[in-house]
Amino acid sequence: MGRIERAILVDDEQFEHLAFHRLLGRLPDIGEVHSFLYADEAIEFLKATCPRPYDVVFLDINMPRMNGFEFLDAAEAIFGETLRHAVVMMLTTSLDPSDRARADSYVAVKAFVNKPLDERLIEDARAILVDTARGAGPLDRSVE
Repeated sequence: MGRIERAILVDDEQFEHLAFHRLLGRLPDIGEVHSFLYADEAIEFLKATCPRPYDVVFLDINMPRMNGFEFLDAAEAIFGETLRHAVVMMLTTSLDPSDRARADSYVAVKAFVNKPLDERLIEDARAILVDTARGAGPLDRSVE
């Protein structure tokens, strides 16, 4: 599988951050990783430090201050077309079908997955990243 050069986690639950970093520490071929409890802080960080979005963005939907959809709207406004090359995996505990439908409306969202993050989801992100780089056809944007 491909290397994830740059990954970011945006989730308001501290436990998710601890588990994410522990998981990534066990996996090979993971480069730079940043995580944020608040989406607005992630946007400010990206604006200040990144000429392009990260390879993979693990993004919670329901967060205070700025939710995952608001993050995507802001990121599209800032990064435009380059965001389409990122792999955004929406993370959720939501059972609301309108959340999935809304996530599907964003080109950058390549998967809509249930928490918690696990090794399989990281490997799915790698596979999607490789397919996206190759210009593969439409992706199944749900990972069961």
